[in-house]
Amino acid sequence: MLVAVLGVALFRQPLGIPSGVGWGALTAVVIAAMVGVLIPLSYVLSLVALEHAPVAEVAALRSTSIVMSGIVAWLALGERLSPRRVASTALATGAVLLIAVSST
Repeated sequence: MLVAVLGVALFRQPLGIPSGVGWGALTAVVIAAMVGVLIPLSYVLSLVALEHAPVAEVAALRSTSIVMSGIVAWLALGERLSPRRVASTALATGAVLLIAVSST
């Protein structure tokens, strides 16, 4: 990971964020540093959750990250949601709710 961050730092190309977001332009170094911290942190938190909760619940909650990223892309980045994406999001959310209700 350090090599990736250093490689990006050498070239320092600004990465544009859509102006509607209001974050301005973040450099590739900042984004690489955030990714380098957040991805390992999410993995560690998943392992900790597996020690304290049933595997089915943890797996269901982990799979909601795809749904959450779609919702964030829609809200923050203005991505268009097709009817198929809305239906799949609703189906995935319903599946997680069924797992949560059946395990209690």
